[in-house]
Amino acid sequence: MRAGQARGWKPIYRRPTAAPSAAFPPRRAASSASAPRLSEELRAIVETELEPGQLMSIEAYAGAGKSTALLEYAKRHPDLRTLYVVFNKSVQEDQEERYEALGLKHVKVMTLDGYAFSATMDWHEGNVVEDYNLDVDLVRGETCALRLQGIRNTLDTFLASADVEMTVKHCAGVQGMNFYEALNIADFVYQQRPIDQPPTFSMVTKYFQITHASTRRHGYDLVMIDEAHDCTPAQLAALMAMPSTRRIIVYDRHQTINEWRRSVAAEDLANLTTTYVRPLTMSWRFGDDVADAARRSIRFLDPACESEVAIRGSPSKKSVVRTYDDLSLAVASLAEAETRLVVLARNNATLISTAYKLVRRYPELASEVRFQSGGPFAHLGACNCTKMVAALCTCRVWKACLDARRGEVPDVC
Repeated sequence: MRAGQARGWKPIYRRPTAAPSAAFPPRRAASSASAPRLSEELRAIVETELEPGQLMSIEAYAGAGKSTALLEYAKRHPDLRTLYVVFNKSVQEDQEERYEALGLKHVKVMTLDGYAFSATMDWHEGNVVEDYNLDVDLVRGETCALRLQGIRNTLDTFLASADVEMTVKHCAGVQGMNFYEALNIADFVYQQRPIDQPPTFSMVTKYFQITHASTRRHGYDLVMIDEAHDCTPAQLAALMAMPSTRRIIVYDRHQTINEWRRSVAAEDLANLTTTYVRPLTMSWRFGDDVADAARRSIRFLDPACESEVAIRGSPSKKSVVRTYDDLSLAVASLAEAETRLVVLARNNATLISTAYKLVRRYPELASEVRFQSGGPFAHLGACNCTKMVAALCTCRVWKACLDARRGEVPDVC
């Protein structure tokens, strides 16, 4: 039994039986079969020919076909051995099934943690744990819990960063001790893995970023990164460091709302050195009336965004936008017109509050309420009707936007 390995403990992953590249078929030429009809934006993406080392950045809105763009690119380039990076296991399983059903065997779908795990097997030998336990003996005294939390925060901040060394700037939320004491203990906990304790997945990814990403032969011609706004700086740095590899990243800067868990900021993605920048501005989830209301609302709330917001609705979706000062009036209109109520809000708290009010007043709607997050808005609505009525009933700001459209003076505080 390895040092620090608890009795009865089992590694989360089994040792792979073959290198990742062994799953690939022999390289073959691109198919000349005619491709399905694509939008102009999608066509510009799939027809972009990348050279080794080049990066294409796809800036998209929610529902604009981010995953579809990557799928179509993979279909158009079967000669490129491709690593498709996703950020959780359930998405990996869904995309594996999707690509396998289409016969795209040149694409390997993995989470970055899973790929880093395979690439650094010689370091951790398959012994990886979900979380690390900090020994209480590291700190003593009445503020023990606070100090342990400060050490954990310091370690987590470093592991998520693109830095290769732990410094005082990573000391976050340290209480009950000075920064240098927290730094020394956190660095000791990090350096003792995997000698005395199994490393965590974030430690494995950090090790991969520092020692393997820029030097290891990865065997891929193309790396596609979906939902890049969910990356930590460490993950993004590892993916950008892979040598002689074509890269495509897809992100929605309006969905970079997870900085509290140390994901990259929107400006970090926008400031990457890219060879090509391609937009995806048409959302397939709603029609242009809803998109127009969204654009005007954002510009009203933040005039600086006026030149940046370009979201469009799908011509195939029929949407109507109305405003209501009272939810009861909106619900009453649903029964008359057999339409769908959608509440647009800028934050989740408003959606949850509205959902609570709706369900409490109309219990029969409990089974119909759906919650969907995504930029530039999240929305709450029932999903079983054919038409969409967007009820902008977080009402004073939204009503003012539409009043301004009609040439009326907005009445907001």
